[in-house]
Amino acid sequence: MSAQETNAEPIKIFGLLMRHPDQEGLIRKHCFGDCGKISLAGCIDDPQTGGLGVCCETKCPWLKGEMDQPYGETMSFGKRHHIYLRAITDSPDHAEPISTASERQP
Repeated sequence: MSAQETNAEPIKIFGLLMRHPDQEGLIRKHCFGDCGKISLAGCIDDPQTGGLGVCCETKCPWLKGEMDQPYGETMSFGKRHHIYLRAITDSPDHAEPISTASERQP
């Protein structure tokens, strides 16, 4: 990997909470069904969430909310990616930020 690739601005991707009871059915219905652009090959193993589906789409018609700060970082194809958690809904209105761990109340 070149120094240019290592120092490049991270690519923004979205992590979908595949195992969350409120999200699992919606992800199956919309991300795999209506949209079809979720990447199973890009599944991120995360012990805190039980696994994240990877979405690279910046515009989501089913968006409920997403983090305004990265949840984490990963390397893929020699490039850094920042992961932002995203929640979807059956009746999208407008995006709302999802709180980060540091913003949550104890």
